[in-house]
Amino acid sequence: MTWDPVHARQATFARPATSHWVAAFLVTGTLLAVGISVAPPALLVAARSLMFSKFVADGAIDEGRLNDMLRRDGVIVMDTARYGRLVDRKLYDQLSRFAKQHVGDDTALARQILLRMSPGRSIGGCGAESLGDKVAMVAGQTGCCSDYTAAFQVYAGALGLPARRVETETHTTVEYFDHLTGNWIWVDPLYRLQATDKRGQLLSHYQVREHLLEHQSIHILELFDPPIALATYHVLFDATHYAVAYWYPPTDLLAADEFDEQLRRFHVMRPIRQLASYLLGVRPSPAGLASPGIVHRLRIESGIGWFAVTLSAISLILLTLVVATRGLRQLFARRVIEARIGTRAGLEDSE
Repeated sequence: MTWDPVHARQATFARPATSHWVAAFLVTGTLLAVGISVAPPALLVAARSLMFSKFVADGAIDEGRLNDMLRRDGVIVMDTARYGRLVDRKLYDQLSRFAKQHVGDDTALARQILLRMSPGRSIGGCGAESLGDKVAMVAGQTGCCSDYTAAFQVYAGALGLPARRVETETHTTVEYFDHLTGNWIWVDPLYRLQATDKRGQLLSHYQVREHLLEHQSIHILELFDPPIALATYHVLFDATHYAVAYWYPPTDLLAADEFDEQLRRFHVMRPIRQLASYLLGVRPSPAGLASPGIVHRLRIESGIGWFAVTLSAISLILLTLVVATRGLRQLFARRVIEARIGTRAGLEDSE
């Protein structure tokens, strides 16, 4: 059998060239994964809100038009049986009986959910993966503000009470819809707070923000003991934290959770899962409300963020194509060489 030196050199040269591209692909992917892993959660949340929010200037919209916009973008799902599978059955029965005894009193029901879904405010832990895990964590008095908000939404969904997530730059809370007044009413599931104006009227998230930015007095209702520290008040109700506020459309939380579960099976990182869910419309984009100057800056920053993500995605796709193409070319060249060697060996044998 005779070796073909020309094709042997080609195969030898192709191998290190391909390995360089493979190394570049692996290094790029590893750097992205490490960057996402070490980034503070608050930074990732801020990036998500920045890139997927529909920013609106204060003067361009009032609360009524904001609610109309959110209603168009979202869908209120009242399939209570699906949500009921995620909650504690005994607790759900108690809340269901309470709801029947207080028909039309949505505020009383919302407060009962707060009282019963957890023995108290969180004493540690944060960031459960699934909705079921979040409900279980909160029942064990662990979890952060987003976990308590999700647990409230699940119980509200099981009981037919519309609820939607709202945020400031530092805190996640929720609003429920009061059918008696036809208004959305703000409540803090973690700290068990509500807010009223000087007349005692319960406020929405929009109205809380409006009062704070206009330096109007609000009264904070601590719904259950023990009281929170004074310093916590200053953090939660600092007007600077309300400079940008977010509203999420009422949506089907279970559909988003089921989509997320499919990706969790393949161990996809949470930021990547969330990115995919927003891109595919599984999670609706929130509305971000800010002053005109801030909205202009946020839109520029959002464009920069999208440019960086797009550039990273294109780079990985191109590297993947190059590695795949070179790998196929090398495999094809090897097959050709083997075929030629076999043909030449056959000729030598026949001679």
